[in-house]
Amino acid sequence: MRETSAQTKMLTPHFYYWGLVTAACLCLIATIVTGMLVGFVTADPVKLNPIYIRTLRPLHTLFSLSWIFLGIAGFTGLFCAKGKKAGLYLAVIQHFTYLLFLIWATASIVQQQFSGREYISWQAQISVPLVAAMLMTVLTVVRGWKRIVKHSTEAGWLLLLGTTLVIAGLVETHLYLLGNIALDPRRDLAIQWHGLDTFIAGWIISIYGIGMLLLPAKGKPLRLKWLYIIALIGITCDFGHHNYPSPQATYIKIIAFSATMLAIISFLRHLHSVRRKGNRGELIHDSLRQVEVWTLFAVSTGVLMAVPHLNRYIHGTYAVVGHTMGSMIGVNTFLLLAAVWAFAGVTGRWRYRLLTTSSVFLALFVVVFTGLGIARGILRTEQIFMTWIHQVRGYYILIPASGFLLSLALLALAIDATWLSFGKATAALPAPLPQEPSVGA
Repeated sequence: MRETSAQTKMLTPHFYYWGLVTAACLCLIATIVTGMLVGFVTADPVKLNPIYIRTLRPLHTLFSLSWIFLGIAGFTGLFCAKGKKAGLYLAVIQHFTYLLFLIWATASIVQQQFSGREYISWQAQISVPLVAAMLMTVLTVVRGWKRIVKHSTEAGWLLLLGTTLVIAGLVETHLYLLGNIALDPRRDLAIQWHGLDTFIAGWIISIYGIGMLLLPAKGKPLRLKWLYIIALIGITCDFGHHNYPSPQATYIKIIAFSATMLAIISFLRHLHSVRRKGNRGELIHDSLRQVEVWTLFAVSTGVLMAVPHLNRYIHGTYAVVGHTMGSMIGVNTFLLLAAVWAFAGVTGRWRYRLLTTSSVFLALFVVVFTGLGIARGILRTEQIFMTWIHQVRGYYILIPASGFLLSLALLALAIDATWLSFGKATAALPAPLPQEPSVGA
């Protein structure tokens, strides 16, 4: 009876990985809520307490990144997990390490303790559990390599390369802690932006690896290796295209510009993919087509922002935020939502219709940001700040107005994804032991 009890109470890796996906979906909900609040504060910062924006923006960034990283870890683990014991301890440690980072970083930001760095808004020591958890994600890919490659060779290399680059980029962004770097603004900027570009590229590559797992199995050798080599060159050399005004050497700017232009090849590849016909009418396929369309937007606007003459007007404006929102939501979020549906094994055309509605509202949201950014970029080259800010300030109300519609649609998708993942985690719980009849029964 004791042996039966131990077997019944044993939790499988699926429980912990679905737990990570559930936590990721809750982070998505928190991202949407904090994003709406940030929009309202941006529209009228004078009447609202400035402390709100100092806290809300880092929280918004933290939750959005956590949605991505926990999602990547969860889906990678779910695909690689098999049996009741294989990888159990790795799943448990990874689960609680990610949660430790999330809770610690949230508490630090709420207490107004920041790093002062972009994207990595939490204090440096809090990145230790994050790096540890990411290393476990890499180990999960290595342990499940045969299983992944049997399904898709591209998925294996994308996940291995992406998760490794995330760690490398995150570590590089913390090199400012070294005194000789922190005291040199030029070196600090070059390393900071190269690290962030590597960090961002890493999670995007990982998410596309997850996307490959959603497609039908194609256990074929790696194709078009030269494209992967070109992409790797672009990733490792792209460290300065969005900070031309910084005091860096000219050759760094030239290398970064050339590396960014290689993304045109990716643009053409994705354009061809969108135009191909496939299994239309299927939830996952149609969702991935939405992702492809937004990938075209992300790549094309990224290339345009790297053109020096355009960068002069766009850099540091809401146009950059528009590019970021289109990429984070249209590519990352839509693809991870499709992963929730695929791994949960659900259908329902209403989900795709809601995703399409979100896509339309996202396009409106991006147009607002881009328009405000271009207006600001042009006006600031001709007038002083105190003059042009009053000309555009009244239009900032368009940010929460357009974002509100998008937030409602995304919130419905996020709640549905949370409910699905929580249901899967609950289903992975061990069945309760049958109670023995009492003596008097």
